[in-house]
Amino acid sequence: MTPYTRGELPEVWLLKRILFAALLALGIVLYVLEGLFPPLLPLPGAKLGLSNILVLFTMLFLGYKEGILLALARSLLGSFISGTALAPGALLSLAGGLASAIVVALSLRFLTPPLGLVGVSILGAVTHNMTQLAVAYFLFVQIGGLFYYLPVLLFFALVSGLVTGLIAVYLFERLDHR
Repeated sequence: MTPYTRGELPEVWLLKRILFAALLALGIVLYVLEGLFPPLLPLPGAKLGLSNILVLFTMLFLGYKEGILLALARSLLGSFISGTALAPGALLSLAGGLASAIVVALSLRFLTPPLGLVGVSILGAVTHNMTQLAVAYFLFVQIGGLFYYLPVLLFFALVSGLVTGLIAVYLFERLDHR
């Protein structure tokens, strides 16, 4: 985030930074809380990823670069706060979150016709899970059988992306009416 430019008032610049900080704080809280609850399914990595809604908010309200920065900061700070910073899961979360944010930003920017928030959310979830699987394979477990888990991960990405996308649409509609 750069200092304000001549075309932007200092108050607007400050409000954008405050909004970013609030979204980051809420993203960290959701990240940590989601890690405290038992998994929805008895599958490794099966989480809804509710904090990814905030990445969408950030990209749409503040910009793509800020959304990617939020995803990166949320994963790093969330893992430090939850005490998992040196665990393999933290690296998987960071890689998946960063790749997902980049794909979401690119799809919001360049896909025509646009997918909509639900489609972008599903695409982000699929990217997140595929990246985690690839990183797990290349850095931790070089067993080809790991990829048998891919259909399960893709199905769960579809479900979690759909749920988070629908929540994002609901929240955006509520913000739009105010």
